[in-house]
Amino acid sequence: MFDGKLEVRKSSDHSLVMRGIEEERFLKLHGTSAHAQHFSYNSHYEEGTLPSSLLWHAIFGHLNYDSLHLLKKNGVVGLLTIPRKLKQCDACILGKHSKQSFHDSHSRAHRKLELIYSNLCDPIHVPSPNGNKYMMTFIDAYTRMCWVYLLKNKFDSFQTFKNCHTWIENGAQSHIGSIRTDNGKEYTSNEFENYLHQHGIKHQTTVPYNPQQNDVAKRMNRTILNMVRSMMFFKNVKLIFWVDAVLCVVYIKNRCPSNAIRNKTPYEMWYGHIPSVKHLRVFGSTCYALIPKVHKNKLGARSHKCILLGYSNISKAYCLYDEVNKKFVVSRDVIFF
Repeated sequence: MFDGKLEVRKSSDHSLVMRGIEEERFLKLHGTSAHAQHFSYNSHYEEGTLPSSLLWHAIFGHLNYDSLHLLKKNGVVGLLTIPRKLKQCDACILGKHSKQSFHDSHSRAHRKLELIYSNLCDPIHVPSPNGNKYMMTFIDAYTRMCWVYLLKNKFDSFQTFKNCHTWIENGAQSHIGSIRTDNGKEYTSNEFENYLHQHGIKHQTTVPYNPQQNDVAKRMNRTILNMVRSMMFFKNVKLIFWVDAVLCVVYIKNRCPSNAIRNKTPYEMWYGHIPSVKHLRVFGSTCYALIPKVHKNKLGARSHKCILLGYSNISKAYCLYDEVNKKFVVSRDVIFF
């Protein structure tokens, strides 16, 4: 366009198709639009040779065509009718190119342990009393059951997986079909790959720099840490107990409904019956644990004051911490306030 005059030319040979003039902010074209379907955009076009759709696309800062149609539909004054979207704008590719969004796969596991997701979380800056700094999660795709292991360093990852492998296969009476991880060295070492091969486990890894392909495990880690922070802030629990909070969160999470399994709980999917939650209490709550008979004396207290840190995975008992005597306690005889 120059001095209010417009020429429309074919992209192939630049032959003139029609002319137009600008009157009162409108473009009036003279000629036929029969050749419009042959137009193709080239990044070397000058403004005066742009088809009207691409012209307005450029005027609006390369706004997408759906939004341009919406503007017209909503009655914006001065905007001409926007024809159908033409060829892709080169400038948009250069300026807006981003990763394709990841969607949950429509294919679902059909049995326990058909697919396991795993991820090693970045180190926690506060080591636990036992020196643990990492957490490694494993999630069953079919039941969404989650297991978490605490590690002192990344070199323990392989042995941790071996322990988890034995534990969950014995529990499910089934074998792991595939495991999906990122490309971290803890998952791609020769000993790890050899172990998977020996046990007939297929290893699925993400494309480099695309951790979203293992998003189930990533989301689980994020959810766990979000819940851990919330629980610890709520009761002002000391940061050194973050490991206990992680174990408590996973215990609770396995008893919470999940959209991925039609609002059933992972516990129900794994064990085949609805879990009981009547024993659950607020993390960090003050409580009193009964002192074992062997440690009692005739005139001494019958219990000691503790805080709740979670639930035992091997017995029907609470995991507590005695702040006075600075020791961890496992007890089933607990009074809460």
